[in-house]
Amino acid sequence: MIKRKKLTWSFAVSMILAGCAAPAQPRSSAAPISAPAAAALPVKESPPPSAKSTAETAVHKHGAASAKPQKPAPMPEQNWKLKTGKLSGPGIPAGGKVISTFINPKNGAVSTDTCYTYGDFAVVESRTKGEIGAGEVTLRRKGAGNLCAVEYKGENVEIKIGEGYFAGVAGDYLLMDGAEAADGVLDFQLFAIETGKEVLKAQHHPDEEFTLTRKDGKTSLVYYARLPVKCELALEEQVCWKKVLEANQIKKPLPMPDCTAAFKKTGTSSFESALVTARVRIGDLKSPKPEFTGGRATCQPAL
Repeated sequence: MIKRKKLTWSFAVSMILAGCAAPAQPRSSAAPISAPAAAALPVKESPPPSAKSTAETAVHKHGAASAKPQKPAPMPEQNWKLKTGKLSGPGIPAGGKVISTFINPKNGAVSTDTCYTYGDFAVVESRTKGEIGAGEVTLRRKGAGNLCAVEYKGENVEIKIGEGYFAGVAGDYLLMDGAEAADGVLDFQLFAIETGKEVLKAQHHPDEEFTLTRKDGKTSLVYYARLPVKCELALEEQVCWKKVLEANQIKKPLPMPDCTAAFKKTGTSSFESALVTARVRIGDLKSPKPEFTGGRATCQPAL
């Protein structure tokens, strides 16, 4: 019995030592047990893009070209005024350039050609000392070198002028102002730069308003024109003035000018003719239709 117990204990010890030395056994191939999955949250859908955000994205992506086209800004109003035979306003050159001088060997008269440039065209005025009014006015168009060359090879358009001087250019029109007053008013002519043809010939009071205005593609004109009088205004006064308004179909308020005081100032008889001028407006020089606007009239003895 004692020997048997010994064998049993030895066997037990050897078994323990064998278990410690044995390699670790692999885990079972069964799937591991994990914690239960969390409940899935609902996905919030984004709203469709608005028209405004789409347009902003397009502008940002493609630049300003994809934006709505803007209307061109309207041209600002331009005004030219005539005073003592010369226009003042936008585009008027500071002065002309003398390009040639000629002395006539027969009478010694001196003729001078002066060139005024306006960008793509020029105006050349010829004057002879001692003569009234310009002798010749020529419109030169760009396309053949210096517009103010003495021998210009480009297009030359001769302007058919009366007895007057070149006063300047207002937008699309060339103005010739009278050289001498006839009965207290001056002749004037307006020519289209595009064609060189006369568009208006009339008379104006040299000391009153003369304004050319370009706006919205149209050029208008305001000046004081002669108002026909066929009665003795300085003598008959209101009776005569009523006849004048009716004869000229003037319906806008136009007070009678003080002809009596004007005649007394110059010592002129009340039986003499009166020179009366009133404000006239032409809305578009492409189709000139003078219209008395009312407001004020002038009066002086007819010279």
